Amino acid sequence: MFWQVNAKTYIRQLEDRRPLKRLEAIKALEAFPEPEVTYALIKEIIREYDRAAQKAAREALVKRGRQAVPPLLKSYADNTSLDLNTVTELLEAIEALQDPETADAVLAMFAASDYLVKSKTALLLGKIRDARAVESLCRALDYMEVDPKDTALGSMLACFLECLCIALGEIGDSRAVEPMAELLKREYMSFLNGFRVTNAALEALASIRNDRAVDVLLASLNGDGIQMSKACKILGHIKEERAVEPLIRFLSDDDKSGYRMTFIEALGEINDVRAVEPLIGLLGDELPEIRTTACRALSSFRDGRAASAIRQYKHRLDEAFFVSAILPLLPDWRHEERDTSDKIRSLGEEANEIGGFEMMRRIHYTVYRSNNLLGQYLSAAWDNVGRWVS
Repeated sequence: MFWQVNAKTYIRQLEDRRPLKRLEAIKALEAFPEPEVTYALIKEIIREYDRAAQKAAREALVKRGRQAVPPLLKSYADNTSLDLNTVTELLEAIEALQDPETADAVLAMFAASDYLVKSKTALLLGKIRDARAVESLCRALDYMEVDPKDTALGSMLACFLECLCIALGEIGDSRAVEPMAELLKREYMSFLNGFRVTNAALEALASIRNDRAVDVLLASLNGDGIQMSKACKILGHIKEERAVEPLIRFLSDDDKSGYRMTFIEALGEINDVRAVEPLIGLLGDELPEIRTTACRALSSFRDGRAASAIRQYKHRLDEAFFVSAILPLLPDWRHEERDTSDKIRSLGEEANEIGGFEMMRRIHYTVYRSNNLLGQYLSAAWDNVGRWVS
């Protein structure tokens, strides 16, 4: 038949090495309703090496309507080694079709699949946003069939739990809060690729964002370093005022000194006046990166105390201050001491924050005049700091 000859011609054209020819074939295949065309378009998405062709094939499949759903679901489940771009294209195609029977089919796939397929199916359930999936996804959070200390299987479990959390966050149902709160308490999280699971769970709680979810985020400030840092960033992003007092306390906690920049940034985002005085106190800190971060945080406050403190800080940290701080560090820089290099760069970033490239140029000139070799060291140490190019 005439249509068969033409469809097969265009399907063969999909094998052409020329990108424009493949795009031309995909466009032409939109006019042919036969199942073999659907499978050819799915194959073009799975091919992976041509992003433009993937996108065009996805758009062509969406135009085919409900008939494209079953083969899309099958291809999505059967191909376990697809890259992220390909998975995204397949997910977007399935989501765009909005077939009422898709959720039932995906739930059935989730119930019957192994870890790898369950992970991808969970993401698809999140995209569909069907509330019926919440109970199945929450039950799966308690599912433990492997020893998390086993490196290979533990990594697979971490990916699975991460996908579950992402899906529950996209659905946004409050029933997911308690299971994720329990997940964050589990001891075996430290054996997994824990930061990914922790991040996904906390971000999901932020998406749900009811009172109980925020309580869990606040409780996570007392968790390990990864959990505390991520919870701190999220609470700053959602401007949760109940986080202000704990974050202010953490600023003076020696055990948490490595996270002070994260606490300062969160306080700046929340923008509560209770944080102004503690942040002003940090403008006199011995570490330049802490001073710089505190100055940036204070600049977000519409408060006379903050504005006055910033003016005094910038006046006090003049060219002479930076020269006297940098000169003793430069002789050690040539020995490639990491701490020394970080300190010099931090001082450069602080100078750039206060006076921009002009102040950096004046500091370098003064150092160079005092010692040509140290001036060369400083130029190299400041490479890519602000607008500086060595």
